[in-house]
Amino acid sequence: MTQIILESAGAQADIACVVIEGDGGWNIAAIGTADGIKAEAVSLAELDDENQKQVLLYTIRFKETVFVHNVLHDDRFCNNSLTNKSVISLPILRGKSDLLGVLYLEGQPNSFSDRNVGVLQLFCNQVSISIFNALLFKKIHKVSAANASMIESQKVALAKARDAELKAKVAEAEAMKSVREKEEAAKAKSMFLANVSHELRTPLNGVIGMSELLKGTVLNSEQENYIDSIKVCADTLLTVINDILDFSKLEAGKLSLFSVPMNLKDTIMEVVRALSLTNAKKGLQIIEDLDLDGELLVMGDPVRIHQIFMNLLSNSFKFTAHGAISIRARTEAEDSKTLKVTCSVIDTGIGVTQEQVSRLFKPFSQADSSTQRSYGGSGLGLSICKALISVLNGKIWLESQLGVGTTVSFTLTFAKAQKTAKANEMTRPVSEPDPMATWSSDDGSKSQLASFIDLCHIPRDELRICIAEDNPINQKIAVSFVTKLGFKSEAFSDGFQAVEALRRRSADKNPFHLVLMDVQMPVLDGYDATRLIRKDTDPT
Repeated sequence: MTQIILESAGAQADIACVVIEGDGGWNIAAIGTADGIKAEAVSLAELDDENQKQVLLYTIRFKETVFVHNVLHDDRFCNNSLTNKSVISLPILRGKSDLLGVLYLEGQPNSFSDRNVGVLQLFCNQVSISIFNALLFKKIHKVSAANASMIESQKVALAKARDAELKAKVAEAEAMKSVREKEEAAKAKSMFLANVSHELRTPLNGVIGMSELLKGTVLNSEQENYIDSIKVCADTLLTVINDILDFSKLEAGKLSLFSVPMNLKDTIMEVVRALSLTNAKKGLQIIEDLDLDGELLVMGDPVRIHQIFMNLLSNSFKFTAHGAISIRARTEAEDSKTLKVTCSVIDTGIGVTQEQVSRLFKPFSQADSSTQRSYGGSGLGLSICKALISVLNGKIWLESQLGVGTTVSFTLTFAKAQKTAKANEMTRPVSEPDPMATWSSDDGSKSQLASFIDLCHIPRDELRICIAEDNPINQKIAVSFVTKLGFKSEAFSDGFQAVEALRRRSADKNPFHLVLMDVQMPVLDGYDATRLIRKDTDPT
């Protein structure tokens, strides 16, 4: 019987046993494990596992089924076990109240399912009949024939139960396949957004770059106003595109984060100063309440911290016509290695209702349609903040009252930087190679650092730059900016042309000193071109 119980549970059960009442009370009549079956009577009072004893006594007393995914999480039983376990304990009843025994199984947490309980319940029904008949047939000396018939019926019932379980597993596999297809569709959507955003940014960068170049020419005041308007519109569109790109990366789980030493207080103040200057005409009172150590450096991504505060403060400036905007930071907890900080952005703006609060963290969502018509925006700012803070293992929440204002708060935990570190220090002395400069090949091995030339000793007008860019407009912009800086340059339309030009110039003893490489290019993209350059035997 114990062997059949283990087989019916599949590979999920570590222990299975049958408990019956003997002359001295309730005993474990048989116990089965992966090592075999033992049919030696053991009194419940002699059990060492207190949780086993409590579960069995509970089933015996209340004649109820016990099914828990993790016994440590069930308040009915003593939580002093050294290991987590999943438990099924089924009473074997004749009728509704005549308890004949208990069927008990345990395994790893969450290893059993409702289907296991259903199969075992069927088995218990059969076992109850078997036990009752066995006791009856023992008295009338007809145990053998009755048991043979009963075991056969049990096998038929178990075969049907196993067939039902197999069908259920097939259905579960189909459901999992459907879930995977939905996930793949979501990733495809995110990749589509990323590609579209990239294709939009390329010509938009051309608009911004050309407007900058045009602004550097001789213009009258009206033309300068036109150029400023073009730049404002282009910057606004670029912000929307960047938001879409960041959101698609976050949704696809492909957003890269960096960890460098940074001064958290200075990082916050940089954003506050920038937006305060931009919105100075609104005449709002800006209150900085940053209760942070101005000398302490923490490890974090200052770009993403900037982005979070930029989104939150931009919203506050957008929706606040008069009054004040407060930026608050408090240390919640601190030890020798970490710092937990809660930051808040508080405004006296239009506010929202409690019903609208739940929609604000959803992508492409604003309080209502009138808000979008009046103030504009893509509705991605708060959803990006929430996703970024989630990636940084923090939490964010919003409190608002219509007509009074809004408070957005978030909590993040930072690792403290070494005392010798400097804020935003990304460069290192020549004697200490920058680990970011080593390129990892596809097999995971790191290439040796290539030889280098100290450009400090090369005159500016002799420094030559190789530009690899497939977009003709961006080529012109890059060449113009480099020329304005006083450098010489040549532009090529793909990575292959750039690599060949580097080789030709090196062979002519007139090498390029720097390479400005685009990533997405035809023929040979920036990544593959860089690999070829790194592998070239000629160090120049």
